[in-house]
Amino acid sequence: HEFLRSGVAPTPQQVSRQESIFLAPKLYRPETFANLTDTFDSPDQLKTAVKIFKHESYLIHCKRERFQQCRVVVREGARSREVLKSLVTLGYLRLQEESDSMNKGIQAALQKTNRNFANFLKSAAAQGWHTDSLVFHHIERCANW
Repeated sequence: HEFLRSGVAPTPQQVSRQESIFLAPKLYRPETFANLTDTFDSPDQLKTAVKIFKHESYLIHCKRERFQQCRVVVREGARSREVLKSLVTLGYLRLQEESDSMNKGIQAALQKTNRNFANFLKSAAAQGWHTDSLVFHHIERCANW
């Protein structure tokens, strides 16, 4: 969350002091990545998400406007950097307070990600992160839409 708040990525050493390898990470939880049927309650919700994320390799849907119960659906064949982008979007979502509309909140988080993602990658690389292999190589729950 450091970059999302300050615009500067922490070094790997700073993160390793804060994260315990025996506890779940703070941003990613096992239920974060899901399939389409576990994420969307109706075809209309799916259509709306596909429209919002039409240029992305992921979809995000939240169960409530407080953005704490959100799931990511990753398109089959998505690369590590695209998965990382989904997590940055999710991070911006979770930093938001409530929104009068879930879809407006999701769109705002995606716009913020699109504005800042290149800077995030540069900042992370400058701090010693290897952003091409930073996240998961394989996500079991992928989908096509």
